[in-house]
Amino acid sequence: MTRWALVWGTLSTIGLIVLGVTSLDAAIQRMGVKGWQTLHNTNYVISALAIVHVFMARGNYAEQYLLTGVFVWLMAWRVLDRYRLGTDFKVLALLTTACALFTALFEAGWYSGRRNFRMWDRISADFSWARWTNIGR
Repeated sequence: MTRWALVWGTLSTIGLIVLGVTSLDAAIQRMGVKGWQTLHNTNYVISALAIVHVFMARGNYAEQYLLTGVFVWLMAWRVLDRYRLGTDFKVLALLTTACALFTALFEAGWYSGRRNFRMWDRISADFSWARWTNIGR
């Protein structure tokens, strides 16, 4: 499992470096707009590889679930924006609520599968009022 995490991490890092280097105006002129756009559309695959890498690596961190939720939100927003719904307040509120629930269920499911926690216990711990009132104490 660790080797595959390293493979996905290396591929996504190289991909992100290539995307960063080709974001300069000179690179866009040299590649042409169409070639540049084709390359930069791989951002979705590269970002997904980075997320897979994070989940395959050892340890669990709150950020990995948050970043996955943000990634899902952004991908869904791109689809909505294509249909001219990217600025509709009600649609965005629904999208945000759905992605928050997705993130919470994804975290609970991941802990359940990887750490043998009961899924409902994890969800109830996440949404426990006592947990949020004890922050910083």
